[in-house]
Amino acid sequence: MKDKRWIVLVISGLLTAGGVWSAQDRAERPLLTLESIFAGRDFAPERFGPARWMRDGESYTTLEPNAALKGGRDIALYRADSGKRDVLVPAPKLVPGGASAPLAID
Repeated sequence: MKDKRWIVLVISGLLTAGGVWSAQDRAERPLLTLESIFAGRDFAPERFGPARWMRDGESYTTLEPNAALKGGRDIALYRADSGKRDVLVPAPKLVPGGASAPLAID
């Protein structure tokens, strides 16, 4: 009978100690809240598109960030069968004459 009490005491002590450590861990890291999940961008998926299928049904176009022009996006063409990418219109070509920024496309 004493052996059973001893085992119960040890197990309950371990469970209690585990609870203390968990509380300390939670205090050290930021809380995960519904607001942080849905209002912030931490868990937002990467955007794709807009994508438009071409009339041939074998390729599509999409907008992609341009590495050289901040805020600019290229119009890229992808071949569905091979994944081959071609830039149809680079972002610098979408900057109107006399302007310093590219057209805003959302």
